[in-house]
Amino acid sequence: MKFSCALLASASASIFIHPHVHTRLVAQGLKNESKSMECFMSCTGELMRKDIKCSMEFEYESKEYYRCMEGPTAEYEECIRADGCIEADGTCINRCEPILLEDIQACEDGLAAGELNQLDYVICMNKASLDFSLCWDRCTCEMPWCNCVPPSNEAWAPYDVICYPDPEL
Repeated sequence: MKFSCALLASASASIFIHPHVHTRLVAQGLKNESKSMECFMSCTGELMRKDIKCSMEFEYESKEYYRCMEGPTAEYEECIRADGCIEADGTCINRCEPILLEDIQACEDGLAAGELNQLDYVICMNKASLDFSLCWDRCTCEMPWCNCVPPSNEAWAPYDVICYPDPEL
């Protein structure tokens, strides 16, 4: 359950690399960050589809379910380790994942102890996901390749984080 929740939370942390930022990164010899995100989302989406299939065929978290997920989990790990897929240095995941796992554990402990009913549990898990996404977004904006100050007064954006070009470009 923790793995699936962590995947959902990390998949919801969205980043869009502005085309000017991408051009600057390429000029500096850095790889395409948005290609990395596309690869991650593709690998994660495939794992989630297989997770849903296994959980529909077998009781969730049963021995049969875990046996069913062995192959897809290995495929997922191979997919994200492919050259050019995940090129992040790990700063944001190392900073935000412990917070996410701690929040998820608190939700699960509350449910097991009877302190949370099913609705409260779902709310707790959604808050954990939102907290992770906020941490991820803030961390991404601190990266040297990302400038999160919008180039205009336009506050609306279709993504959580948009890495804008430097103002001098």
